Amino acid sequence: MIGAIRAALERYGSFTTAAICGHGDFERAGIALADDAGHPVLWQGDGCDLKSVEWLLLVSCSIGRTKGDGDLDVEGFCVQLAAHHARSVLACRWPVLAVEAAAFANEATHRYLALREQTGGGPAGLRALTLARVRRDLAVDPGSPIGLNTAAAFELYGLG
Repeated sequence: MIGAIRAALERYGSFTTAAICGHGDFERAGIALADDAGHPVLWQGDGCDLKSVEWLLLVSCSIGRTKGDGDLDVEGFCVQLAAHHARSVLACRWPVLAVEAAAFANEATHRYLALREQTGGGPAGLRALTLARVRRDLAVDPGSPIGLNTAAAFELYGLG
């Protein structure tokens, strides 16, 4: 629910990671969530200052797509989130299987938190390093429940 996102940001102030799951709508640049009354609405980041979220993971189909207007501008949901001060966003560029996408996001979160703890919050690029390592390990694991289509769909926007 949209109100829960806002309330959590206001109450806790900051998050190392936060995941938002829902149906992505590339054409309208948002994620289908519910409002406080339970009615479906398109969330486009409105009402949320995301600067206190270190890594925002969007588990939604096609929400990481962008489209350009010549050489002048780029638009899409991740661009809108940047306008709401999102620092780093992980989002899918094409349709994915929901169960696999959730498993990938969970693995990325687990590895990022472990790497962050090992390095003491350490050097820049921990999110990019995490993403590369998760993809590499999934590629060599024949028993992985996460397919290549899902692993490749996730893209990192903003700070690595």
